[in-house]
Amino acid sequence: MSRHTSLALVLFAAVSLFAQDSNPASVAAATTNNTAPAPKVVFKTMIPVVYNTEAENKQLHGRVDLAVLFNEKGLVDRVDVLSGDPVLGANASNFVKLWEIAPHVVDGVARPVKLDYSLQFVYKSVSDEVPDTDTGTPAHLVLSENSKAANSLRNRPKFHYPQAALDAHFTGLVVLAASIGPDGKVKLLVPLAGNEMFVPYAMDTVKEWIFEPLLFKGKPIAFNTRIKVDYKLESPFHY
Repeated sequence: MSRHTSLALVLFAAVSLFAQDSNPASVAAATTNNTAPAPKVVFKTMIPVVYNTEAENKQLHGRVDLAVLFNEKGLVDRVDVLSGDPVLGANASNFVKLWEIAPHVVDGVARPVKLDYSLQFVYKSVSDEVPDTDTGTPAHLVLSENSKAANSLRNRPKFHYPQAALDAHFTGLVVLAASIGPDGKVKLLVPLAGNEMFVPYAMDTVKEWIFEPLLFKGKPIAFNTRIKVDYKLESPFHY
């Protein structure tokens, strides 16, 4: 099992990426169909949806609604963008296509399952870019690196430069996808890119970060964000 997958398995149980659900072993998708209950599924691999470079450079924000179809094996067969900006929709779909659930068994038979999933991409300000709703519960938030909340830290342990990389004068950029819980703690952390020499050191440090809780209507909520750690000899750990 890879470090990537094992982190998803270990840490996902604590993060609410869908509608609020008190059962850590399973999650229910946020659904736009209020007459039919959302199916419960158990995730084997989860990658937090974060801004990609194109969407961030275009300063896009807004809500995206997806329908995700998993096959009998628990792999994603199709992701349909139901609403939202097409660039943000493609952004979200590229992450969701890599998800995997345990086979969804009904009456002893593994069956396909469709989940509805909603995200609210926020480029700068939650208060300005998340519309007011009757329920007071926004779609799961995806914060740009430019968002103040994505860089508001209460605790930031120092990074360690690997000695072997230092001796060899190696440099490199590590990109991580992170899910931050309502308490500001890192709940799920997945590497997206970076030199294998630096990735474990960056992850070991970032997982100890504590963010200032993000408030929506006075209540702390979870969010996803992308984190960059740039190992530079002359000015290390810029992010």
